[in-house]
Amino acid sequence: MSFNLLEKPWIPVTERPGSVAQYNILDVLKKAQNLLEINEPSPLMQFGLYRFLVAFVMDAFQIRDPNDVESLIDANQFEEQTLDSYGKKWLDRFDIFDETHPFYQSRSNLSQEKQKSVAELFQELPTGTNITHFTHFGEDAHAISPAACARALCAIPPFMQAGGQGLSPSVNGIPPIYVLIKGRSLFQTIVLNCCGIDMPENTGREPVAWKLDGSIEKGKEINVFSTLQGLTWQPRHVHLIPTDGGICTYTGLQSDILVKKIIFTKGWKATGKWRDPNISYRISKDGPFALRPQEGREIWRDTGPLLLLREGSYTSPNGKFKFDKPRVVQQFSYLKNSKTIAPDQKLKVDLYTLRTDQAKIFEWQQEKLALPLNLIENDAKGHLVQVALDKTEKISWALGKAIEHMYPREGKGNDKAFENLKNLAFFKYWSSLETPFLTDLISLVAEQDETNIDAPAKIDGAWKEILQKVSKSVIEEVIGHLDANAEMLKKQVSARGLFWSIFYKMFNEGIAEKESQKSKKKQKK
Repeated sequence: MSFNLLEKPWIPVTERPGSVAQYNILDVLKKAQNLLEINEPSPLMQFGLYRFLVAFVMDAFQIRDPNDVESLIDANQFEEQTLDSYGKKWLDRFDIFDETHPFYQSRSNLSQEKQKSVAELFQELPTGTNITHFTHFGEDAHAISPAACARALCAIPPFMQAGGQGLSPSVNGIPPIYVLIKGRSLFQTIVLNCCGIDMPENTGREPVAWKLDGSIEKGKEINVFSTLQGLTWQPRHVHLIPTDGGICTYTGLQSDILVKKIIFTKGWKATGKWRDPNISYRISKDGPFALRPQEGREIWRDTGPLLLLREGSYTSPNGKFKFDKPRVVQQFSYLKNSKTIAPDQKLKVDLYTLRTDQAKIFEWQQEKLALPLNLIENDAKGHLVQVALDKTEKISWALGKAIEHMYPREGKGNDKAFENLKNLAFFKYWSSLETPFLTDLISLVAEQDETNIDAPAKIDGAWKEILQKVSKSVIEEVIGHLDANAEMLKKQVSARGLFWSIFYKMFNEGIAEKESQKSKKKQKK
């Protein structure tokens, strides 16, 4: 049986709004300038497909520096002769059932290996004791088409999590937050994520995974690896076992070939340093750590680290860490300065992440952000945005302390004092601030002249008014609904005073008593 990804349609794309089609690799790239984007419902497979196409283009067109990226953007299409030549040379490496070099897989002795359900390949499908998210029938009932299996194989390099029996996660460990720059066409999106700027951490010279000879060595520890090897990392030894066709249980479509069983064991283990071009890093004395999702934390709250801050442009208030935004975002600024990118083109990104606890999957997220170009290239403006976010975080903490103040002994001895009430307050606080931050504050900072010494005070004052309004609304809604006996009224006054004391201190104002006095007068009435 055969299913060659260079010849068979398997990549879903949006041709224009409301029009979706599937193409093979070569056709997608040849038509990319006239296509909008990848159209795959699973965020994991969607980003996996983008990452695969980026690696394919970087290898086929030998992207080595920003000049190579500029040349591709200027051409506004991928040269068909280069694509055809590359496809012809490596044709057999893209057949997912090839006997010698199956795509993103290894040769296996089927008589000696334990076979598992094909559902193991899809992180959104429950297997074993995993949580049932989207489907509610047994893992052994799955029979999935080669096209869907190929898309799932592409999600393994960026998103594979750790597991038992020595199963290592992907090259970045626990899945981080991936930043994908979106262009005005699929062509632009692919090229803008081809990283040509220097990444000295990636000192290896290893090729993309499909160029390797032989099987993935089980449990092999790798210390030094290249950018292309990291983009196509193989944390699992996989082998798909084809059977006769029927209805695919994943897509609901007829397929001439189905896969019911696979070999799925441990593959490579990353033990060295590697810098992912689509990841932001938090840098401390212990080294760089990929920015990862946190429970209950909206991704936009990390706009600074994800899109604005370079190492050296900002240090945390306690001086313990810095941030370094993704290299593809830094490259975007370079391309803008070289006038390769249109001056009116905003930085638009899609953010992908999978929140896990080792082998357990909790949720995936996909969000969009857009920032003006003059904001991302200016370190001073990025610093102003992060200062505002730091104050916003501090005020969120103050909300929690004020609510704890309402609890007997201020919650001492009870780590979960008023936990549900605090979570409600945090939700209302942050959800109310998302739109003002992404529209009002971002626009205000972007339009400021960074040489104007009054700019920081103007931004600080405008953001203070928004925070004050939102905080007052949250406090009244959350604290004001508690039992109104004399003791509780007294605690409410005290809690408000505590909160506003912290609030005004954050803005360097010694007028904390004003709001407290207002609260006392209100309660007396």
